[in-house]
Amino acid sequence: TKSFTDLQDKVYGNGNDFSIIIVNCLLAVVCKKINSSSTKLLPEFSNLNFSSWKNYIQSEGSVKELWPSQIELGRKGMFSGKSGIVQMPTSSGKTASINLMLRSAFYSNRIDNALIVAPFRALCREICRDITAHFVNENNVLVSEVFDLPEIPQDFLNFNDDKKRVFILTPEKLLFLLRNHQSLIDKIGLCIFDEAHLFDDPSRGTNFELLLSTVKQIFPKEIQKILISAVIPNSEAINRWFNEDG
Repeated sequence: TKSFTDLQDKVYGNGNDFSIIIVNCLLAVVCKKINSSSTKLLPEFSNLNFSSWKNYIQSEGSVKELWPSQIELGRKGMFSGKSGIVQMPTSSGKTASINLMLRSAFYSNRIDNALIVAPFRALCREICRDITAHFVNENNVLVSEVFDLPEIPQDFLNFNDDKKRVFILTPEKLLFLLRNHQSLIDKIGLCIFDEAHLFDDPSRGTNFELLLSTVKQIFPKEIQKILISAVIPNSEAINRWFNEDG
């Protein structure tokens, strides 16, 4: 910006060598912060106006600066509705990234309902707690864990309101819903599978692959489907099979 250029010109004209080094370092840090700020990147990556993000960005506890992994997600189209496989190491901002994916989808009105599938009930509870914390101040978003009950309460799948919903459940419970509540399929616009390296699990890998095959077969192709894992082998081949093949 002009103010940065003016400051740099002033120091170059009147300052000593040390001052020039300091101002260049400061300007480099400021430029990096601006270029990775949520104010700049979230509207760009989600194809939305800043006004859609304004309340969230200015709220306490929001993501103010995107991490490198989240910037890469944005560049790959994950915040604008593209499906794919996400490889995110531990402590690389996975929950915050899921939060941004959900918000991008909700703010654009691409979807009203999302699924997050995790392999264990304990992990589902953890994800439910973390996602609820991200949306705690937004009354129009309901975050629910689908407990492993034999039956789903009758009012659980009531979509006759203006609420956005996030359902968090195990693969087994998702299969139960797909078999017994097929009307759910038409209501879902985003499906996120956490811990996708279960493909390699000797005890659950086959069942997980069958679940993905079922989702691929019966869900509409336009649904955004995301697999998340710290490490997943043959990710490109799996993504072609799950998200691109007819």
